[in-house]
Amino acid sequence: MFPTDHEFIMVYALYILLFCYISYRFVIGGRGEKVQLICIVSISLALNIFLYIDPANFQGGASLVVLFYSLIIWACTTLIIFVNRIFSSWKKKV
Repeated sequence: MFPTDHEFIMVYALYILLFCYISYRFVIGGRGEKVQLICIVSISLALNIFLYIDPANFQGGASLVVLFYSLIIWACTTLIIFVNRIFSSWKKKV
């Protein structure tokens, strides 16, 4: 069950942009970075699947809660990826 309200379309667009960046990093990154990216994407996808799979989450106006949690998962995933990128580039310089 995927809602198609304009707020959710915005969240989907953010995820598409994030996964495009992850795909880019996956193609040009080393083996260690690929493993880390696979782990991060797997955790993010699992959390979103658990969030979207339950139809009770969308009943009674609770879709805004799903939207909020989805944005939190996106923000945490983005933060983890960029912190990982910063530390990996910092580690290479040292």
